[in-house]
Amino acid sequence: MNSIIRDLYEGNLYPSNQTGSTLRRFRKEWTQAGQSYDRLREKLNQEEKEVLEMFMDKYSEFVEMELEQSFSDGFMLGSRLMCEVFGRRETD
Repeated sequence: MNSIIRDLYEGNLYPSNQTGSTLRRFRKEWTQAGQSYDRLREKLNQEEKEVLEMFMDKYSEFVEMELEQSFSDGFMLGSRLMCEVFGRRETD
């Protein structure tokens, strides 16, 4: 088993690709959302489909930025927690 440091150096870590995908509930909800999207798209005319696609593209960009920020915030919180834990003396 490789260490996290080695995996990071070798480019084997892809946290952005792992978000939610391992949760059974997430996969179920994602599938249902995709099916709803397909049903909606079938009912639209060409102009409405183009508007929907523009919306989805922008929404995807937003979600990607939000996930990146959430990852960064969580990493920073974890780092501060570790600094506090390892910075304490037993008498504190």
